[in-house]
Amino acid sequence: MILGVTEPIELNTLSADQVLGLRKNMVNSSPQLLGGDYVPSPEVFSELKSGGYWYGLKGYAFYGRGENSVLGKAIESRLLLTPYLLVSPEFWGLTIWYEKNLKWDPNKVTEQDLDRSDFPYYPKAHSFIWHPSEGRAEISYHLSDYIQQLNRYAEKELTVAQASFSLISYNALDFGYRYMYAAMGESSNIVNPNDRGKAFKVLSGFFTTDGCGYAAGCNISYDLAGTPSTFFRVFRFSDLPAKLVVKLWREAPADINIAPDVRFEINFD
Repeated sequence: MILGVTEPIELNTLSADQVLGLRKNMVNSSPQLLGGDYVPSPEVFSELKSGGYWYGLKGYAFYGRGENSVLGKAIESRLLLTPYLLVSPEFWGLTIWYEKNLKWDPNKVTEQDLDRSDFPYYPKAHSFIWHPSEGRAEISYHLSDYIQQLNRYAEKELTVAQASFSLISYNALDFGYRYMYAAMGESSNIVNPNDRGKAFKVLSGFFTTDGCGYAAGCNISYDLAGTPSTFFRVFRFSDLPAKLVVKLWREAPADINIAPDVRFEINFD
């Protein structure tokens, strides 16, 4: 079953009901995967500020904190409106955040560039497939191509060695998958120095923060805000192509060899 990955849209000043209504529409567009009525999890969405502002693509990827942080389409809408993308890589190492490897070259980036639909704000998946009968999904990214695009606008050339990433998991939690394990033994060319060999509880959701630098604050997920637990689980590449296998359970597994409720495979080349 082939699914699309939604392009970002504007969410600024929409009510919480409007935002969740958009999400419900996307959930209900693939009833084969739902298995019942969808009710947004209060654990994930109760702190969503109705009528609030959101980190925009321009703001998050280019401007950073400040009054410009809300410019552009909402970066969180990528996953809010692609609900069956249960876990998604967030490439901290290729951004102005965390390790701060990316520095945009002001001589190469124009305002017109920032408005282009193909500007390399983030890697876009080229394939997203669910296998409902197997409880398995796979998503694929042309990471090498993305890094080449990014280097057209960067001060210094970036490489796959800098493409560290964590996993955004609020979609998994919203559907009741409370435990997760990145199965390094079943993955390839991925390194996780903090692997403890056991599943961990998914802690995620939305909140409003003034940390974005916008006076009224911004809605953002704990995943994207970068909590300490996020950075404890940062993955790196030893080479490409690579695969990360993520196992998801509704209940805490006795051990990581228990068959997962969902097996999520993330491919990179």
